[in-house]
Amino acid sequence: MNIIRTIMLKPMNTNQLSLRLKLNYRTVEHHLNILFRNGFVEKVGDGYAETFFPSRTAEGNIKCLEELEARYGERA
Repeated sequence: MNIIRTIMLKPMNTNQLSLRLKLNYRTVEHHLNILFRNGFVEKVGDGYAETFFPSRTAEGNIKCLEELEARYGERA
């Protein structure tokens, strides 16, 4: 949820997200790939310059995502 919430404020690449969230680059990369495969983020560009945006799915289901976060905390 932290990744989605962060890119809703400002689209970023993997490096920017890892610095902003103070997480390992590979960890952020892994979660972005999962979010992309499941339709929660979109990407523009290639390689290092690849920038991630929230998808319409994520934007349309933000209330549901917040409920999951409230219920499961950091695991959501």
